[in-house]
Amino acid sequence: MWSAVPGSVVSGVILALLLGMVRVLWNRRRVPTALSRRVRRGSYLRTVLAESCRVGVGRLDVLAPRLTPAKGDELITKIQSAWSKINRSGKVRVLTLDSDDCLQAGAELLRDDVEVRVAHRDLDSESLTFHLFESASPADSQAIINHHHRGADKPNRIVGAAPVVPFRSHFDKQWKSARPLESVIAEMILGRTGSHQDIEVVLGSLAQARATLSLDASSTRRILPHLAFRNSSAVVFILGQPGAGKSHIRCLLAERLRSMRMECEAITDYPYAYLDLVRTALRFSPPRKGYQPFDGGAFIAKDEAALAPALRALAGAVRDGAQARDVTLVEFARAGLLTALEEFESVRARAQVIHVSAPDDLRLERLRNRVVPPEAIVTGEAVTLKLSDNHLLPAPAQQALYAVDGIESLKESSLWRNRIFEIDNNCDGAGHVESDLDEFIRRIVGPYVPEDVETTSRQHLIAS
Repeated sequence: MWSAVPGSVVSGVILALLLGMVRVLWNRRRVPTALSRRVRRGSYLRTVLAESCRVGVGRLDVLAPRLTPAKGDELITKIQSAWSKINRSGKVRVLTLDSDDCLQAGAELLRDDVEVRVAHRDLDSESLTFHLFESASPADSQAIINHHHRGADKPNRIVGAAPVVPFRSHFDKQWKSARPLESVIAEMILGRTGSHQDIEVVLGSLAQARATLSLDASSTRRILPHLAFRNSSAVVFILGQPGAGKSHIRCLLAERLRSMRMECEAITDYPYAYLDLVRTALRFSPPRKGYQPFDGGAFIAKDEAALAPALRALAGAVRDGAQARDVTLVEFARAGLLTALEEFESVRARAQVIHVSAPDDLRLERLRNRVVPPEAIVTGEAVTLKLSDNHLLPAPAQQALYAVDGIESLKESSLWRNRIFEIDNNCDGAGHVESDLDEFIRRIVGPYVPEDVETTSRQHLIAS
């Protein structure tokens, strides 16, 4: 009986060797499953930290649908500190979702001016996280990819510019459609109060959000402009006579608001009026009457009644935009401003007016020097007209329609007189109206500033 034992052992060893050889041959033929090796979360995060601290990293893009707040966690605190250091000399962008933890973690990053956006819930996979590290040399580009599945982290590292491209393309696509974290939090604060509310009610909701999301003074300061404009100034009308510099003021204000990461759109009634001209000239159905074309792609309207359809179309776009973004800047010129603004009654409670003025001789000089005609572009069977803010305004239009702008009547209106901010744009050149725009922003944001959030300096109010 005992003599049979060695033979059994040998047979078992041979069988094990054969099975091992079969496994080797099989593994060489099959395609391995990516991101399949489980790693302790601490090890994964320490790898992210080490790469974040690597010398030469100048840019970092993070897709993190499960972004985690520090809440005293030493490792995550170190990662946040490393990202802040990269951001001071380079750029860090973080894309996350709208869960409470994600919002709180994003607010912690706001302290150091890291840009955070909130993506829609249609991310391809909410279990996929990646960190894209870039250096001066493309060959040093690295990506740390993590698949979080059934409570386990399964990361992998990719080295080189080419393998990282698909992840970069995915991130950029999601980033463009995502919303600034500051806007999302501001909308959440206002959502708790219902529709347009008294400032004291909003401040109460802000205090609650600060406690829930652990917002410090720095993070709160970055959210305040989004909150203030959404509640009281979601629409800013920029009005005045042609040549006063409305488009210049509009562009400068849009630049300032966007520097604070605010969702901002600027629109005018000129494209809508031009469409009516095209309908008339080409006898589209229905044509718009009262338009006379001029050389250089210009036109005049017989009277302001002819411009009414364009103004109504503009008002529709403004109503839609006021719900979808922080601020909509609206520019137009009319002799009867009070009558024109009746089209926008639905947004008046959350609207402000910037009235731009300039001496007549300066306005006329600007009108003479600014002319850029429309550009017609043919693409296949489509014809596109590219319009310019600096379009030609024929002399008859200046004299018949825009000799005055009705600002005095607007100032006398109980509906609008407390909503008017005046800018005297009496000279050309950089720097002369910037302080006025800063004062306008401070006037909007000031009433929403909690006592512990100091905003006396310009850099505290306007993020660089």
